[in-house]
Amino acid sequence: MRDMHQFFALLQRHRLERIEANQLMEGRYTQALPTHALEMVLQQASQRGLPLMLFVASPGCVQIHTGTLPAPQRARGWLNLFGEQFTLHLDDTAIDQVWQVSKPNRDGGVTSIEAFDAQGSLVLQLYAERQEGRAERREWRQLLDELGKQEAVA
Repeated sequence: MRDMHQFFALLQRHRLERIEANQLMEGRYTQALPTHALEMVLQQASQRGLPLMLFVASPGCVQIHTGTLPAPQRARGWLNLFGEQFTLHLDDTAIDQVWQVSKPNRDGGVTSIEAFDAQGSLVLQLYAERQEGRAERREWRQLLDELGKQEAVA
């Protein structure tokens, strides 16, 4: 792939769902993570002031937020982000699988965290904020490397 937007065409060509592709490519382009890794990534990104792009899938639309994140807060079993310009209420108990996904491109690749529900539907994607034509943020890759090391020890 030269552009991460080609990924959807690859899925269609091979008649794969996104979660199936993640499972097939595990160890090469994808890595399964424990579901609690999602909260850890949000917490670390908030603490570091690392701007992210959040893609939240809902029936009929995808909502996108770009920028730094407030500290995640737990309330009534939900994981919440209460920002000035947006609010995210995530029932992370419904997250069944979390994946780290590397997509090659001409800028050196981009890495996402993808969360799926028990039916295999994509619920949330996280990327580092970036401009097309620029490399992915080193701070994002460092955060993900640290996450991988923490999970290897656990």
